[in-house]
Amino acid sequence: MGVANRLQTDQPIEIEAGLDVEAPIERVMDLLDFAAPCNALRERGFFFMEEAEGSKGRFKAVDPNEPDRVFVFDVETFDWPKHIRFAMQFDTDEPIGSVRRSICDFSLSATGPDTCHLKLVETTFLVEGLSERDVRTERAMLVLLAQQRITSLCIHATRGVDAAMAVG
Repeated sequence: MGVANRLQTDQPIEIEAGLDVEAPIERVMDLLDFAAPCNALRERGFFFMEEAEGSKGRFKAVDPNEPDRVFVFDVETFDWPKHIRFAMQFDTDEPIGSVRRSICDFSLSATGPDTCHLKLVETTFLVEGLSERDVRTERAMLVLLAQQRITSLCIHATRGVDAAMAVG
């Protein structure tokens, strides 16, 4: 494929997803809070290697299913129980797939005493030099992943970790 068919991928891809959750806002926020003992990744068995003091800062974690891949989460905004924004990348010099890094921005609003609305805006930065077709394919996969991420989180909040892991 020629250089003319390659795109500059310096423009991020932004995906929005939202769901109503049959769980209290505090429960959902605790699943998102990397410092909380009941954080969704912790309950899924992720091992946290490095932790910030409190809920804001840098967290490093390893998925037991992929022990060679270290996730780095930099929490930029934390307003319990309404908002968390963090950047995610891998702790490696080698690219893993087409994603360089992503920013997850979760907003929560209570809709009742035991219900809330969860909104995710995910901004993803891709590696350079992808074709237009590759960028379209990545966008489609990112839409599916954002929907899966938010659905899994909602199921985790209402039915527990085992039900969430069955979703993905």
